[in-house]
Amino acid sequence: MSNISISNLRGYDFSSLYRTYMHAFSDYHVPYHISEEQFGVALQQVNYDPTLSFGAFEPSGRMVGFWFSSWKETSNGIEGYGEGTGVIPGERRNGVGTKLFTAVEQGITTRRIANYSLEVDEENESAIAFYAKCGFGQSAVHYVYSAEILPSQEGAAECALALREVSLNELSAIYRGYLEYRPCSYNSFEAMQRIGSSVRAFIVERGGLIMGYGIIQPDRSRISQLGIQEGNNAVLVAKKLFMGLSECRECEDPLNITGVPASAKWTISFLREAGFVQAGLQYEMAKVY
Repeated sequence: MSNISISNLRGYDFSSLYRTYMHAFSDYHVPYHISEEQFGVALQQVNYDPTLSFGAFEPSGRMVGFWFSSWKETSNGIEGYGEGTGVIPGERRNGVGTKLFTAVEQGITTRRIANYSLEVDEENESAIAFYAKCGFGQSAVHYVYSAEILPSQEGAAECALALREVSLNELSAIYRGYLEYRPCSYNSFEAMQRIGSSVRAFIVERGGLIMGYGIIQPDRSRISQLGIQEGNNAVLVAKKLFMGLSECRECEDPLNITGVPASAKWTISFLREAGFVQAGLQYEMAKVY
């Protein structure tokens, strides 16, 4: 481990970074694969900062680990986000992660970041223990929901619900009024705008009134944002949206939505009524500086 050097990722070859990323997740507890193009979109989506992201390198130049970060200015100061951490099999538990985090913390101090947070799957016990050792504490619980069976639109016609595709620009003026919760950084509206050509947005209307909206990343079947107006027809509105979102999928994966906080009772209620089931749980862990 003493021969491992740490460097930020500014100027590092993208394809090599992708290969290391996939190698690090090759034995993940759930099958995991994204294409190199999807990997690039994901980094753009979170506004990845290579100067606050680091790689661990052997003397030969081979990367054996990485820690990706992003940050943004908020009304509460500068917030930082861990956007992916990994060490390739065979190099774990050798202090590589600790070395990477030491470099990240130096960057956090330099940028005067007030809060740094990340997400980790509940089943990844070794990562949870590592982050806790680094001083992170659990700050929130987020659910993952998926729909193996497409929800039925039964009843939508009787309620005169209409589905319409819209631009993000059109949606930007109204979306906040429909969201029950603040999306994670990677699902924020700003994140969607950064990858605008990779997402599609829809609204459901009745008599010219907008009842709800959804944004999807078709190549991953992932619903990034979902907002439904509360009311008696909310489940029907949701089902109408889900059918439209499902029809523009570009892969066989079921519709899925990530980053739903446990506090979003309304959203969780209509997801379940529309046929979605909980498919995972993630802890948000944070460290205050």
